[in-house]
Amino acid sequence: MQESFIFTISATADKTILGRIVQLFTRRNIAFQNLIASRPDDEANYHYRIEAKTTQRWAEQINKELRRIIGVAHAAVLRQEEVAWMPVALYRINRRQLPQPVLEHILLAHQARLLTADSESIVLEKAGDAGSSLALLEALQPYGVQEVSKSGAMIMAG
Repeated sequence: MQESFIFTISATADKTILGRIVQLFTRRNIAFQNLIASRPDDEANYHYRIEAKTTQRWAEQINKELRRIIGVAHAAVLRQEEVAWMPVALYRINRRQLPQPVLEHILLAHQARLLTADSESIVLEKAGDAGSSLALLEALQPYGVQEVSKSGAMIMAG
């Protein structure tokens, strides 16, 4: 039976490694549900997080083969339910169009927090699923949303 798995991979800064990682999945006709690539501050390694639906057998096989790729320092696979995850969204709003009492009500109602404020705009942060982020965006629309930025899900193995 197919399940959703999260593959986490740390690899050297060789740009060809991602192509080899993708080939492991495509040879087995396994499509990504999500792919996030990031580079830490030290710029020595890239980190990849891949979410894909497959069987336990194929997930374990792919993980073994990921570890054999030259340049891959670490590879792990977990079922999606074994991972704590939380996407984060940031909203920049025109400060002059959003009265203080309305701002306080929106922050409480949507469990958001005020991140920064200056004379022109304020930035709010909302951690949660796509539905709750969309609900906050809809509540803020009448007050001049200037910018929205969403991160990929932040994950931590349980």
